[in-house]
Amino acid sequence: MAWIQLVHKRSWNSLICAHVKDTAATIRGMYSKILSDYPADVWDEDGVCRPEFRVYERSTNIRYIPGRDCRVTLGSAEKQDSVRGGDFAMAHLSEVAFWGDTTRHSPEGFVRAICGSIMREPFTLIVMESTANGTGNFFHAEWLRACSAGGSDKIPVFVPWYEIELYSKPVGDVEALWSSLDSYERGLWHKYGCTLEQIAWYREKRREYPTRQLMAAEYPTDDVEAFANTGSSVFPAECVAELAKGCMLPLCLSEVLCNSDDMWLRGQLQEIADDGRGTLSVWKLPDSGSENYRNRYVVAVDVGGRSDKSDYSVILVLDSSPCGGVPEVVAQWRGHCDHDILTKRAALMGRWYGEALLVVESNTLESSGSDGETGLSLLAELAENYPNMYHRECYDREYSADLPGIRVGFHTNRATKSLIITNLIAMVREGAYVERDAGMINELSVFEYKVNGSTGAKDGCHDDRLMTRAIALHVARRQCRQFPVMSGLKPRYLRW
Repeated sequence: MAWIQLVHKRSWNSLICAHVKDTAATIRGMYSKILSDYPADVWDEDGVCRPEFRVYERSTNIRYIPGRDCRVTLGSAEKQDSVRGGDFAMAHLSEVAFWGDTTRHSPEGFVRAICGSIMREPFTLIVMESTANGTGNFFHAEWLRACSAGGSDKIPVFVPWYEIELYSKPVGDVEALWSSLDSYERGLWHKYGCTLEQIAWYREKRREYPTRQLMAAEYPTDDVEAFANTGSSVFPAECVAELAKGCMLPLCLSEVLCNSDDMWLRGQLQEIADDGRGTLSVWKLPDSGSENYRNRYVVAVDVGGRSDKSDYSVILVLDSSPCGGVPEVVAQWRGHCDHDILTKRAALMGRWYGEALLVVESNTLESSGSDGETGLSLLAELAENYPNMYHRECYDREYSADLPGIRVGFHTNRATKSLIITNLIAMVREGAYVERDAGMINELSVFEYKVNGSTGAKDGCHDDRLMTRAIALHVARRQCRQFPVMSGLKPRYLRW
């Protein structure tokens, strides 16, 4: 930033913003050191004897450089309003992982307010840097987005401990050190190209920490180690990072539309056109040419709320048996809408993908009303008209143990949630399915063990995408079974 302001651009203002103001001031102190040691033979501003910072309009936060007319503003995430509306061409955002996230101020909103006015043109610059502070925060989400193909306009840069020249120690007995290396230290040699002097330093430093995890938190070898230091995440960070490699931008962003409102049960989706604004993401179109086209897709629905402040509803399409591969996410709708519209969209997406097995998470619909109709009536309408609905066995006082009841939809309770989450943990760990949505990677990162032993998203975060994957992958593994025909039910294959 100093090089751009002192050599290339005039009236080119910059911002230094950290989690607290003192950290931002320390960074500006580095800039002051540059100015005090700037070579006189390359400073040719007439009327100005030397480069230096001067107070701008009696402001305690703004300095300017005479001769270049460039301002440098200090800010902090604690007092966000003080830097809003600034005329910045460059921004250095420091320790972003430690920025507070409250109901009034969030890192996302602050970054958007600061960076939204910075034009994408030569010599503009936005840098977000930080020590890692666990998973699930804004900085971690931005890192994952930058690492995914085409997911961000930022370039990810990780600085491991072994790139710092000070972290090295002379080795007396080379053969003794080499023969005593453990598997992790040998990985430093083979995978990362560390020298024996660096490994000797690492071993000595490691003795200061009771566990390797604490050492990795302070001196990470790669980005996965840097973020994997919270200890409460359900999904291992290294497995999540591996899954993130499959994420990509969708082929198109559109919306789920039907030919007419009264034909949603029989109608098909209109031709998908990429308008860039829709809430339907499509990564792969239906493979209508394959022999098992009508038996390979699963559509899972997680029912959320209708307002923008409530939980999201998600409709996921999973290709459960792609040709020569593992299950793969191929389409997803995520948003807010009335429940009757949600069930119509789910049915349309199911029909588009070869009358896919439609699995509706039924908790919300079984316990609440929707637009004058009960949720149960919506489930009943789906079961009556959609040809491939998921059903479950239901043992309660309405039915005897010898002849169980059959209900529409997947019911999430303590037992079934444990079952599907355990299966999802195994699938993520083994790389047994292909994820395409970067948002799902963030949900995996913020899914944690609670104090009472249960699992769920961190406070203020969502797990709607995660639950659709857990349900779809669980159902996709189950075999078909035909139940006895019961009164009021059509003969059909039931899956559970």
